[in-house]
Amino acid sequence: MTARGGGPRVLLLGLMGSGKSRVGEALAARLGVPLLDNDVRLAVQEGHSKLALFEAVGAVAFAEAEVEVALEIIQTPSPFVGGLPSGVLLDPRVRAALKQEGQPFCVWLRARLETLAARLAVGILDRPRLDGDLGAALSRLAPPREAAFEAVADLTLDVEGRTPAELAEAIEKALGSRWPPAPSSH
Repeated sequence: MTARGGGPRVLLLGLMGSGKSRVGEALAARLGVPLLDNDVRLAVQEGHSKLALFEAVGAVAFAEAEVEVALEIIQTPSPFVGGLPSGVLLDPRVRAALKQEGQPFCVWLRARLETLAARLAVGILDRPRLDGDLGAALSRLAPPREAAFEAVADLTLDVEGRTPAELAEAIEKALGSRWPPAPSSH
């Protein structure tokens, strides 16, 4: 969880729509560290949006590309806040990497399926694998992913009724004195 150079290494986990990107932005700003987002890195490396890449290469190659980027992020030695897509946790290589000594502090942002469906309904355009009824798709995807989150999470936070800033503050408090705080801008 702490990098060789000092500072936090935090990974946010959760189903799509749980707020990983927004909480990650708030937490990275709060801690004064870079934000490493798996989706952004994948798009930059592959030269396509997430959905375009999925459509171009198919589900198997897409999943492998996501896992490779996730493993790169997990092994990043410098301080960061990152977010991983939920599907990568189904890969045993990712779960094993997250359980090794000295790996990032993992936070599961847990949300009710109804909350996720409502959030995704307004921004579904770049989400592969969610055809048809969102509630049914999430009900199908959730159980194995949630079991994986539970297996690797160092902290679980329920997102219901909490803003990204409130969740970022809770994560910072949970990390406590495990690294020196970011310099004050006052």
